[in-house]
Amino acid sequence: MTQTSDFLSVLNPSQRKAVEHLCGPMLVVAGAGSGKTRALTYRIANLILQHRVNPEQILAVTFTNKAAREMKERIESLFAQQLAPSSTGRDWDDLGGAEQMRLRSRIYQDYIKPLWVGTFHASCARILRYDIDKYQDEAGRKWDKQFSIFDESDVQGLVKEIVTKDLNLDDKKFNHKSVRYAISNAKNQGLSPQDFQREQPNYRGRVISEVYELYQKRLAENNALDFDDLILVPVNLLRKNEQVLAYWHNRFHHILVDEYQDTNRTQYDLIRLLATGGVQSRDYKDWQSRSIFVVGDADQSIYSFRMADFTILMDFQQDFGDGLSDQKSETMIKLEENYRSRENILQAANELIQNNKERIDKVLRPTRDSGVPIT
Repeated sequence: MTQTSDFLSVLNPSQRKAVEHLCGPMLVVAGAGSGKTRALTYRIANLILQHRVNPEQILAVTFTNKAAREMKERIESLFAQQLAPSSTGRDWDDLGGAEQMRLRSRIYQDYIKPLWVGTFHASCARILRYDIDKYQDEAGRKWDKQFSIFDESDVQGLVKEIVTKDLNLDDKKFNHKSVRYAISNAKNQGLSPQDFQREQPNYRGRVISEVYELYQKRLAENNALDFDDLILVPVNLLRKNEQVLAYWHNRFHHILVDEYQDTNRTQYDLIRLLATGGVQSRDYKDWQSRSIFVVGDADQSIYSFRMADFTILMDFQQDFGDGLSDQKSETMIKLEENYRSRENILQAANELIQNNKERIDKVLRPTRDSGVPIT
């Protein structure tokens, strides 16, 4: 199957510039309603259709299952529109239902199924199904590939049992929900029980560290991981095992991350390891056939309570751009055309957000007519 038409002609100049960026690091600062999902999906299609990138070499990471499904559906529809003429001699809309189904089936098998498009947690779970048997934690605990994933109810029950029964603690002083929250935050910062105790050397910190250690022991005894482990364990595995790191680094040549402003430090470490193979990101230079393409907006950062760190986005150019041999290479594009809101809404939003000094400056421009002034 081959592509025939200039399918990028529907993009605005900034979107097209982002989509056509081939190799190296790229930060796309995408304001609300500026078409970031379109930029991501068209970029994937462009890599495959125009540059013959193997779909298996593309990893696209989202923050929700809904976003992952939407991205796959959009890519599949885009491929159907582009590949119908070269495959059948007719446009997609001119095909009968049976022909459309056959073409979609081929597209799914050849292009969609090999792609890695999913949430951070789903993508990491796939990696662990391959390689978790090569991992052990600081206490020597191991898991096998048939590991289970505890849901929040399982986790809360286990923490409560440890707090109230194993350690006989007062649940009012050490409420199991707050202890669970502390353990989750520790994992999202990449902290082991021992690390947590060093960070929190007071009495409460020591007790929570003890709960955390027992909690990890119980998980391992059940060959189970919790939701936070799905990120932390792959990061630790990649750091400790050079062969595993080399395999996944060589597997994914093009990495795309949606909602980059909502990444936490552990998620950032994962992306950096996969993109650079463990080399410090600012020192990495082997971008000839590789890219790290992140889309986000510090103005839309809303997950600090989950340890999301918008400064990761702010530091992207410094982290990744310093390693470029050609310092003139562009590493940031702004999407400022808004397709969602009217001028009155955008004017008020622009004026309000200007008061925030910890941001990458941009001004959203309307593509719709003006509405009633906001006073």
